[in-house]
Amino acid sequence: MGAPPEVQEQLKAIRDSISRKWYQAIADTCYPAKSAGEVRQDLRALTDKVIDLLVNAQLDASEAEEIGVALARLHYVQAEALGQTLRVLGEDLNAACPDESADVYFARLAQVLSSIATGFFREACRTVLAEQETIRAALVTEIEESRQALLEAQEELEQRVTERTTDLARANRELRIEVAERRRIEGALRESEEKYRRLVEDMSEVVYVTDRDGRLTYVSPSVEEVLGYTPAEVTDLGFADLFYPEDLSKVQLGLANLLAGYSQSSEYRMVRASGDICWVLTFSSPVVEGSRVVGIHGLLTDVTERKLAQEALKASEERWRLLVQSAPVLVLTVGPDLRVRFINRVPNEAISEEDVLGRDMLAYVRHDYADVTAVAANRVFETGLSDYLEVPVVGSTRHDAWYGVHFGPLRREGQVVELMLVARDITEQKKVAEMKDNLIRDVSHEMRTPLAKVQMSLELLVEMLEQEDLDRERAIRISGFAIKSSKRLLQTMENILDLSRLESGMWPYDRAIIQPDLLIREAVLYAAAEGALKEIELQADLPPFLPAIRGDWDKLSRVLSNLLDNAIKYSEAGRIVVSAEPRDGMLVIAVADQGQGILHENLEKVFGRFFQEKTRHLGAGLGLAICRAIVEEHGGHIWAESAGRGQGATIRFTLPTIDGDEAAA
Repeated sequence: MGAPPEVQEQLKAIRDSISRKWYQAIADTCYPAKSAGEVRQDLRALTDKVIDLLVNAQLDASEAEEIGVALARLHYVQAEALGQTLRVLGEDLNAACPDESADVYFARLAQVLSSIATGFFREACRTVLAEQETIRAALVTEIEESRQALLEAQEELEQRVTERTTDLARANRELRIEVAERRRIEGALRESEEKYRRLVEDMSEVVYVTDRDGRLTYVSPSVEEVLGYTPAEVTDLGFADLFYPEDLSKVQLGLANLLAGYSQSSEYRMVRASGDICWVLTFSSPVVEGSRVVGIHGLLTDVTERKLAQEALKASEERWRLLVQSAPVLVLTVGPDLRVRFINRVPNEAISEEDVLGRDMLAYVRHDYADVTAVAANRVFETGLSDYLEVPVVGSTRHDAWYGVHFGPLRREGQVVELMLVARDITEQKKVAEMKDNLIRDVSHEMRTPLAKVQMSLELLVEMLEQEDLDRERAIRISGFAIKSSKRLLQTMENILDLSRLESGMWPYDRAIIQPDLLIREAVLYAAAEGALKEIELQADLPPFLPAIRGDWDKLSRVLSNLLDNAIKYSEAGRIVVSAEPRDGMLVIAVADQGQGILHENLEKVFGRFFQEKTRHLGAGLGLAICRAIVEEHGGHIWAESAGRGQGATIRFTLPTIDGDEAAA
């Protein structure tokens, strides 16, 4: 499979950089016969060929070997030049590796580099042999010419001994020159062989050759630096001594592929002489004679540091991933289009992480806050400065969920490319703040009228006390009015505080098993005296047996007391009945009176804070709100029923019952 277009473009973009580094490496290690411009032009062409080999769907090893041949001709078979060439190609092309296809890409790169080295070695050998053949032919020709000259000289010597003496001396001098030249050629040949040997032995990579059975027949001295063995020691060892036991099957499979005629690159773990484990990268190719694989040659590179760095990076990424995923806050990143690219978890089980990724984050912000949120996010992209915003969200199981969101910039090469959003659920803080505001508003609202009445009564009393003729009866009435207003003010304050404590959860519940008939009869008994003052009969109409409930006795008594007080307050005569019956796992308790009744449109409103129908009765309008808070905390529901004004009213509420075994326990 060929490389993706983006990888091809990335490789093309670094072509000139590779060719420049490549030229510098050659210029530092040898003296090419061509001009600098011609060498640069050749290297750019070779760079294009290397990149084409990497990105094409099929790798043509012969083309890669031809690149090695061209390099040998440019290098004059310099060992250092080949090492620098492989380093430049390996480093720069390795840096362009795409993360999503790293294994395939590294394998392809390894094959290309191995084939380049193969072509280089092949051309180097051919060049050395050609030089040797040229020297031999020149030597034979010169010797033959010398022999012929000697024959001619011998014939002339017979004719002209005296004259040829000088020629013989000249011939002898020429012969000595030829011998010296032969020695020079032989020295050049030895130098050429030494050059090739240094080419192999001076490489930091290990060059190795094996026979068909995989036994090492040659290994370069650099093996001692990598494995700690001398070349002689390592050739006496087998696979089981050199390779990590768990990788032996992989080594055998690689050997089988090579014997089948396929070049390959692989990573293995090897055991050093010290017993330590190291990672190596091999580039291996079969040696073919005729149609038969007779051996294997290749390069071995120590990649332990790179492997350890990769594993350390992976472990670091895993630690940060676990830290982010286990964080008690939401962490997500968005791009300039405000679409979600990462989220550590989703707060709502109804949606999955896949549903969120790629979606506009504003889809989860309440519509009236969408523009404000978008402006804040874009401001961070533009300025690079962090920001904070409290945002109501949608798509939550709670309709009033609020999150405090910190917007932080994520930079790449100095530019803000993403935003990291750290969002913390502040719904409860919002509720507390709202309750505090409500408490302040409620207190100021309800205290105003009683305080004004107390103030007015006290001012009247002061005026009366300043008069010589004091009207005692009027003073007593005014004082009673002030006392009554003060009591109302005190009761209002207590009710407000009780309701606030109930709604904030600061008033704990002492739950226990309760027999509801005892609870109801006690409440009726306490309220009976007040009802008697208005000649109102209070009655508990209960069946012989009622299932037990679990709850707070004092708070449930408060519910019944408030309901009975309201029933007495809004009744002038008649009877008030408290009844109870079990129904579908719930106990339904009802307080019915024959008093003023409730308008239909107010049946739900009466449970609101400070709601009162227009009557002559004074009150803060908090009693039923307190009842609702207590009943709902017990898992029940409360509601009002009335046929209308003057038709009486019934307040019903439910409480969960418990089974007989739990009640007995």
